[in-house]
Formats: sequence, structure tokens, C-alpha cells
Amino acid sequence: DVESCSMYWCDAQSINAAASNGSCTCFRRERSGCGATRDVVAVHYLVGLKSMPDINAVNGHLLSAGDHHGGQSVSLKAASGLANPTTQHIPPLLLQEWGADVLSSPMVKVTTALRRHNLTSSSCGWNDICFCGVTRHCRLQTSSWQLLPQSVYPLSLQVAPRRVMEAGWRSPPEGHAVVHVAFGVEVTGTGSFFGADDQASWGLHSGFDMSATNAQLGLLRFCTQFPDALHVAGR
Repeated sequence: DVESCSMYWCDAQSINAAASNGSCTCFRRERSGCGATRDVVAVHYLVGLKSMPDINAVNGHLLSAGDHHGGQSVSLKAASGLANPTTQHIPPLLLQEWGADVLSSPMVKVTTALRRHNLTSSSCGWNDICFCGVTRHCRLQTSSWQLLPQSVYPLSLQVAPRRVMEAGWRSPPEGHAVVHVAFGVEVTGTGSFFGADDQASWGLHSGFDMSATNAQLGLLRFCTQFPDALHVAGR
């Protein structure tokens, strides 16, 4: 869970049809190793939604769906000065399926503080990732991520339009990937990588001079000395 990222990425696969009834398909990964800790957290990542959720709908799903610890192993922790749960917009998730366009989907993160009822058998918390109205899902390791039998209906949420990367982004031939390289650019680590706040995420490096001898030599080496393992087909 890297909080400082300007965007998130996953290897994705297409699904037969995206849900059109306002539901989200969710996968869960249980946390472990909490020992005798009484208070834990559960996190919902809602992919494809740009508005804040109906908290009652999300929490009802969070506590009931796929509970492998007896159904009532945890409960919502009473709020003490801070809201519980908390919601926030986080940078978009890029769903990349090789041989197809890249889709950028917004994400909302819901973090819920939980109280364990039994320090021996209660859940240590979990992460849920839910795909809402999107035509692709991340390829998740089935050994750690389990499909939940119940869908969540985040009532007040509207499905956000998916962005198809255009203006130079094209689907590469099967088995190939297109890589774009920019010189003299530095990532600032703020803002959304794609969208209205593009320029908040990057800037030009103040010390970079393309006409400098070292820069020219570096550019020449980059363009002519690709490692054989990269199997560069063209440039």
C-alpha cells in the first residue's frame, strides 16, 4: 500500500461484460500476523468510481461478505474524534492488457477501523479491491485474493468514464509493448498522473541541458546500446 504514488498500475484482463446495475465485484486479501492486537483496519479500494460512496452500503458489505471467521469476528470501532470510516480519492489505476489500450480508472479508498472480538481467532483485517462498471479486472493471485460471493452496491456512486489513452497511444502488435522515453523530466510525486492535473505530477529538471556534451553522449548510448535481452524491435 504505497501512499506516495502518483498512479497505480496492474496487469489486467478483459471480462465478458461490465456490471451495469450499479454493483461492484470484489476480491479480498486477508491480513495476518496481528497477534494480540485488538484494533485492526479493513480497506476498500473502489476502482471505476469518482464520487464518495454510501458508507452504510460499503460497511455492510465489508463486514458481511466472505467472512471466514464466523461472521461476527469483528465490529466497527467506535469513533473517538476521528471519522470512522474515512474516505479519500487516490490516484488512478491504469488497467493494462497487453495488446490493447490502457484504461485509466479513478479510485476511492475507504479505510475502516475494526475491533476484534477474539484475540485468538478474529480476523486481522483485510484489503478489498472492487471493480465497478469497468471492463477489465486486475490479474490477482488466487492464492491470496479470493472472489467475494456478494457484490457491493455503493448506492450514491456514479460510474466514472474510462479514459482511453489517445494522442499517440496505440495498441502495439501482439507480443510487443510501446515504451515512450522523455529526458530532462522529474516526477514531483503530487497530483494525478493523468487528467486535469497532469502538470502537478511532473516538471522539467532545472539542471538538464540537452546541448551539453554529457547529455549528448548519454542520449547516443541510450539509443544505440540497448541490451540484447530487451529485444528492441524498432526505435
